[in-house]
Amino acid sequence: MRFYFSYFYEFLKNGLLISIIGLILLMLPEIVQALSVNLPFDFLYFEENFLVLRGVGILLILFAFIYSYLKFKFSFLDITPEYLYYEEGIIAKVRKKIPYKTITDIQMKRSVLDTIMGWDSIYINTAGRADYELIIKGISIEHGDLMFEELKKRISASNLSRE
Repeated sequence: MRFYFSYFYEFLKNGLLISIIGLILLMLPEIVQALSVNLPFDFLYFEENFLVLRGVGILLILFAFIYSYLKFKFSFLDITPEYLYYEEGIIAKVRKKIPYKTITDIQMKRSVLDTIMGWDSIYINTAGRADYELIIKGISIEHGDLMFEELKKRISASNLSRE
């Protein structure tokens, strides 16, 4: 069973700041004209430099959307019969394979903002670690509930088979 994370969550986490910078560069000529500010930088007064700034702004906005989409497409969680497999990243990959028998605790947390946005966060702790082995954020509430119940069932079955 494979679960993907929310694209909107990935965009807010990875692309929002880049998009805002791109939007500022795209709108810089209007901002300068509206403020009627005499800038110490003479190069900003030339129209061709405004075109360069607009081009860079558009490229940054496109980059933010494409990067967020690729990050969304290449990040997933597989629930297999023997283990939990997590993978994220486009070029630099993070892969984790966690056997159910090593999982000691699983928690689902949903803050007020998460509830408004429709996201869940699942925290998985394993034996021998003081902090969480895996934190899954940005999964839809419906899939989060389904994932949480499935993980609880698999962990209990793994614990019963060990005894």
